[in-house]
Amino acid sequence: MAMISGLSGRKSSTGSPTSPINAEKLESEDDVSQAFLEAVAEEKPHVKPYFSKTIRDLEVVEGSAARFDCKIE
Repeated sequence: MAMISGLSGRKSSTGSPTSPINAEKLESEDDVSQAFLEAVAEEKPHVKPYFSKTIRDLEVVEGSAARFDCKIE
């Protein structure tokens, strides 16, 4: 049996897709969704990123890999 992420072959206690919708449950799920959306909306204002750690010079042989370490905030 193929499984999709987060789903299994077991029946859910919430009912089947063809069962009538419980209006009270739907309203509480909408309240939870709205609260989540409000929490996400309270993020920091967009600012340009800046380098808080200076990139250092690095000597490597031509054609070989080089790794530069920096910190962006």
